[in-house]
Parts: sequence; structure tokens; C-alpha cells
Amino acid sequence: RRSCREVFARSNLQPLAAEAVPQWLEIRQLNLPSDVVVVAKRGGKSLDHLECIIGSITEDEVELSVDGQKMDVPREKVAGVIYYRSEEPTAPTAVVVGANGLRVAAASVSVSGDELLLQTESGLRIDWPLADVASIDLSAGKVAFLGDLKPASAEWQPLVALP
Repeated sequence: RRSCREVFARSNLQPLAAEAVPQWLEIRQLNLPSDVVVVAKRGGKSLDHLECIIGSITEDEVELSVDGQKMDVPREKVAGVIYYRSEEPTAPTAVVVGANGLRVAAASVSVSGDELLLQTESGLRIDWPLADVASIDLSAGKVAFLGDLKPASAEWQPLVALP
């Protein structure tokens, strides 16, 4: 079963020929430091990839930016896209709980008038009426239990001295 993060990280835009599947899997494992567009070649029997910034994807074309140059690639030539995602998601700044039990992990939180302005790690912005907020936990990811910490130093002494 795939995670939501995995589904949105990469997407096939057209079916792959059996010969191209191993190449697709290999390109997915490259862990490149940018978005990647995968282009079908030789009638879909082989693939090539290009590091870029992926823009909008429409029914007809895929918008790319390579070294600051914008270009549109016909969608029928694009086998798939792989969006850059850092390996570790950052810890949320706060966890906001609504009166109805809804929980939102927020990357940033601010107050404007009678609304709480939230932004999630993925960039979703939520304007939440303060009257509907049950609690805000600003310690998200910042609390450590003493039992989980390693001591800076340890010294042992017996309670009873031996004769």
C-alpha cells in the first residue's frame, strides 16, 4: 500500500511499455535534488529524464523551467513526472484542534482579527475562525521526555559502603 506522500511525489502521465518499466523504476530511485520530467523515446520503448522545475500540467502540455528558461513540452512525449520532496518532512510548528475534532498540523500560525491563519507544510492556507478553535499545541515536536534523553554524564556510587 502506498502512502499519500508517495502518490503525489511521482505520477505516470501515460502507460509505459514493458521495456521502459525498469528504466522508470531506476529513474525513481535516483533521488535527484530537483523535479524531474521523464520523456518517452523510441515510441515509448525507452525513457530519458531531465532535471527541471515542473510548472502546470494541462491536457496538451507540461510547462517546465530549465536554468531559468521556460518551455512547454507536448504531454504525449512526457512519460511521467517526479516532484522533488525532501526525505524528512519538517516538524509542524503547531497542531490546531477544531471544536469538531479536526486536527491540522501547521507549519506557520498567525492571528488576524477573529481568524487564525494557518499554512501547512504543503502550502495549503486555512483561515480558521477563532471561535471554532478548541486548542492550539505549540509544543508540537518540541517536547522530550527525560527517559528518552541520554545523560551528559553518569557517575555511580553505592548507597552502602562495603567493609
